[in-house]
Amino acid sequence: MGKRRPPLLRTGIVAAGAAAGGAMLYRHHRRRSVVVTLYSEPHYRGVRQGFVYDQRAYALSATKLPQVGSVRVEQVDRTFRRGPDTLRSFLYMAVSGDRQARQEAAFWLPLALVRLTDPDTWRREHDPAGSRASWVRLWAERPASPPPAPDGAAVPGEEPYHDVLMTTPDLGEWSRRVRYIEAGIRNPFRADLTPPGWENGLPLPLQIVE
Repeated sequence: MGKRRPPLLRTGIVAAGAAAGGAMLYRHHRRRSVVVTLYSEPHYRGVRQGFVYDQRAYALSATKLPQVGSVRVEQVDRTFRRGPDTLRSFLYMAVSGDRQARQEAAFWLPLALVRLTDPDTWRREHDPAGSRASWVRLWAERPASPPPAPDGAAVPGEEPYHDVLMTTPDLGEWSRRVRYIEAGIRNPFRADLTPPGWENGLPLPLQIVE
């Protein structure tokens, strides 16, 4: 008969497993990217391919798409539960943070556990600031960073790029004009639009995949 593990050791193993599991869930939540899916034919038919924001623009010839006929965007409305999400945050700090972060987590974890006894902290709440949606910039020419300012007087059919913010069943003439594809991410609850490849209002070097 094997030796029985003392209760303290079992508790430690359970706590470590919970911390590791919580940390993995938290990282998965933070890193999940919304996808914009492009189809070669209108009304979401034909060949399809998904893209995520990665600071790259892809030449159409570098994808498996012969053309782009329709687009589906994805939206994730950020929701949270104050009690469980706060606990997961501190668990993440406890296993992956530096010494100061671990000390801070050790101080707050007992309070976070006590807070779970309050039913109100389990109520799901909506966080507009954390919500996100995919979109795509379709280029008719080689992309530039920063892109040229939109020209309201541009002749129809000669615009250098076209931003698709919503699911679109038929791109019309743009299905024949697309040469490069640049995926982006935005907050669907804000009117302003940060172009893909920009951070804090400053353009980042745009990698073009030919």
